[in-house]
Amino acid sequence: MADINLFPCDKKENPLQRFIWERHTNRTQFNKIPLAQKDLNQISKSLFSFPGTSVSLITKKEHINKIARLVYEVDRIRTERRDLHEHLMQMICFTDEVSRLKRNGFPIKNLEAGFGGELFLKFCRPWVMMNLINKTGMGKIIPYMASQGIRQASAVGLLKINGNSIKNFIVGGQALERLWLTCTRLGLSFQPMTAVTLFRHRWEIGLKNDFSLAHQQILGKIWPLYEYLFEINSNESHIMLFRLGYGGKVSCRTLRKDIKINML
Repeated sequence: MADINLFPCDKKENPLQRFIWERHTNRTQFNKIPLAQKDLNQISKSLFSFPGTSVSLITKKEHINKIARLVYEVDRIRTERRDLHEHLMQMICFTDEVSRLKRNGFPIKNLEAGFGGELFLKFCRPWVMMNLINKTGMGKIIPYMASQGIRQASAVGLLKINGNSIKNFIVGGQALERLWLTCTRLGLSFQPMTAVTLFRHRWEIGLKNDFSLAHQQILGKIWPLYEYLFEINSNESHIMLFRLGYGGKVSCRTLRKDIKINML
C-alpha cells in the first residue's frame, strides 16, 4: 500500500508523461524495418539521468539471428521445467472473466498466439501434458516461436547497470521505464524477453545448481556468445532483454489494478 500526496506546482508537463498509459508489451509480428539512427540516439539518450546504466542495441541481422538461437535455448529450458511452466500457466488468464477479476497476468489474447496457439496453450496447461509434449519433441514449438520473434525485430536491446545492490536494481527499473516510454513516444513496438536475464542473474549469484546438469551444459555454452554480443563486463547487472521494431496493433491489452485516490 502506498500513499501519494499531490500538490499544485508550476512545473511543465514531462513530454513522456502522456505515454505512461500508452506503454504496453507488443507480441505481434514485427516487420523488420530498420530503425532510424535518430531513434537509436534518442533511446540511448533516455538513460542520461541514470548514471551507471547503459543499453546495448543490436541491429546487425547476423547478430540478431545469433540472439534468436540463444533465446531459443533459454525458452527451451523454461518449457522443460515444471516450476516455470506452472508459474507461466498461473499468469495466463484463459477467460475474459478471470482477466477482469484478477486484473493482472496475461489475457490469453495478449499473447498473440493465434487460434491454434491458444488451443495448444490450453492443451498443455497441466504439467503432465506439457511433459508429454516435451518428450515427443513438440514442446520445441514454444521456443521456436520466441526465436522467430527475435528474428523479426529491428533491434534487440539489453539494459545494464553497474553494480548488483538492491538500489542498483531499483535505479535499473526506473531507467527501464524511461527507456520504454521513450520507445513508445517514438512509435516503436517493445517486447520484454525476460527469461534470459533472469536465468543469467541466478547463474551469476551462484545458483547455477538450481538448473539440471543438462540445462547447465546448455547455458554454459551460450553465455560466451551472450557476453560477446552485448559486450558484458563482470561488474554489471542485467535489467532486461527486449526486442524493438514495428509491430501490429495488439489484440488485447493487459489490465491494470484500480488506483484509489483520496482528495485531501
